[in-house]
Amino acid sequence: MCHTGWVPGYSTTAPEPDQVDYVSLAPGIAGPPWIKLHVEDIDGYDLEARIVATARTKDRTGRYEIEKLCVLRRPDGPALSSDQLRKVAVAGLVRGAVARWWRSVKVDQETGELSMEDSRLSDEIVAKLKSAGPSDPETQAWVARTYRLALILNEPPTAAVEKALGMPRSTVSTWIAAARRSGALSPSEGRGKAVG
Repeated sequence: MCHTGWVPGYSTTAPEPDQVDYVSLAPGIAGPPWIKLHVEDIDGYDLEARIVATARTKDRTGRYEIEKLCVLRRPDGPALSSDQLRKVAVAGLVRGAVARWWRSVKVDQETGELSMEDSRLSDEIVAKLKSAGPSDPETQAWVARTYRLALILNEPPTAAVEKALGMPRSTVSTWIAAARRSGALSPSEGRGKAVG
């Protein structure tokens, strides 16, 4: 399947969950083993990358790393130099690619079967979570998922929850603490900490 996106000429390709085993990146979150990224005409260059998943371990959240990167100068683009290469925002493009492909993983308590769904926060879900408050199990699960996704994307996790829920940092900190107390997010999860 192919996703196009927020940058003109930007597309990603990756296998769907029914085509290949997805990689466990954090509790309840999985992603494809690889993603191909293609961007046309970014600062006078075309960019192609193969991004591969590294599964989570006991001590670290999973992540994506660039395995291969190809930068091609367009006919009207500037000469390829180290100064020009530093201007290409590769990290942001990779984060954008990964952000489109993750899936929520659920385990059926009776059969033990895994299922995956593409669950994203919407304005409707955010309103429901705000109404339910930080002690609601669904709210805690969403806070934990958003926090973990930020870790996978190498973004500040508290700021990511703040942005996703549209709340001030002090409120978000209280909600993250509630998710930790309930066990939805382990006390050890965070930058430089073990995965729960």
